[in-house]
Amino acid sequence: MSIQFLFPELFLFAMALWVLFGSAFPSLRKISDFFATLGILGALLILPLTTNSSTVAFFDLLINDPISYFFRFLILLASVLIIFLSSGDKRIEEEHKGEYFFFILSLTVSLMLAVSSRSLLMVYITVEAVSIISYILIGYFRNDKFSSEAGLKYFLFGALSTGIMLYGVSLIYGLCGSLDLNMIANLAQGGHVFLPAFILAVVFILVGLAFKCSLVPFHMVAPDAYQGAPTAVSAFLSIGPKAMGFALLIRLFLTNQTPLIPQWTTLASGLAIITMIIGNIIALKQTNVKRMLAYSSIAHAGFMLMALSVVHQVGIQALLVYLFIYVFMNVGAFGCVILTNREEVDDYAGLSRQNPLAALIMATSLLSLAGLPPLAGFMAKFVVIAAVIQAKSYTLALIAVANSVVALFYYLRIIKVMYLSKNDCIKPINCSPVLILVLIVTVIANILLGLWPQGIMHIITLP
Repeated sequence: MSIQFLFPELFLFAMALWVLFGSAFPSLRKISDFFATLGILGALLILPLTTNSSTVAFFDLLINDPISYFFRFLILLASVLIIFLSSGDKRIEEEHKGEYFFFILSLTVSLMLAVSSRSLLMVYITVEAVSIISYILIGYFRNDKFSSEAGLKYFLFGALSTGIMLYGVSLIYGLCGSLDLNMIANLAQGGHVFLPAFILAVVFILVGLAFKCSLVPFHMVAPDAYQGAPTAVSAFLSIGPKAMGFALLIRLFLTNQTPLIPQWTTLASGLAIITMIIGNIIALKQTNVKRMLAYSSIAHAGFMLMALSVVHQVGIQALLVYLFIYVFMNVGAFGCVILTNREEVDDYAGLSRQNPLAALIMATSLLSLAGLPPLAGFMAKFVVIAAVIQAKSYTLALIAVANSVVALFYYLRIIKVMYLSKNDCIKPINCSPVLILVLIVTVIANILLGLWPQGIMHIITLP
């Protein structure tokens, strides 16, 4: 049954409406984060029940397969962690708390529908829904000029990219007479389309998805958006839309593990190299931690795209492993920004003496992002590089290793400041028990997934 497939999304949207209407009452508004958490956990419990539903749903607009299941689970996992981070942010408590969690849940529903899309029509509708909610969340602090500016920039650039994407969709419909992704792939791979026009249309669609993944050169407003948005929203944007973008890249470009266009490997490899290099080099110069994490996220997107340049099941599985580990690495890093109330690198001076636990959590998250063993980030990068080497792309693997070394410098700079620098000006630490508990969970995950990688490799398997 089609409706069974959507049980998690329907339950989650019902809880989102409950949070929104409940925000009209002060007593319910105070616990809107509790209802939001309840909605996510309920959707996680319902999700396994959808495996028995039909493969395609709602007139072939949605598809139920292992890729869909994994990404829906990943988005729900990221969402519940973001809700916990948001609960520890005092500014969100003061700024229409109920409406904020309504938008978080609505964004989660939109992302879940997007990763299950089987038609370009559904792809465009869901991507546009994700974009509109993202604009609102980035500019959520209306009285903060940086937040408003970031929201406006993201809106203008996002509108341009989705407009280009829509033009590509219209071209493909004109060439193929269908919006079904499988039919489009069969026609393209069978040589039944005018290839130059088809490649142009595909590149236009890639522009829209590259913006969501923060791939160079469509990354330009991401650092401003991350810096101006609420920190928990920055963390969500670095995970949710990125996961959606890569899920859609798999759907569109690697149907049946066959590239949609012959030039896909070259195109993906080139974009991955440029994205890694520019992301890491610019991150070296940043003094604001959120901007540094933004450029770090861009560099990691290049690593993820490198996995998709391997047109094989191994490459897709490497991407899924990377994304799963990336959730804990990034949530830990952004959560520490909320915990410490510090956004500038110099403000972290002496943190190890003021609060050893906060410094330890931040150091663990940064070292995992850098890819140092025995933390999970090392395993994430290892499986991607191994997949690239298996595909005999040795130059690409060497460039990836070199970029990992470069990234280590700006991660270690923060750790050096925390442990070796002194600071007489002591800033207060956010002592939210929920926030501290979530960050401890991310540290444990970063350690366990690094020491016991067989567990995640066993879970993330593709037929």
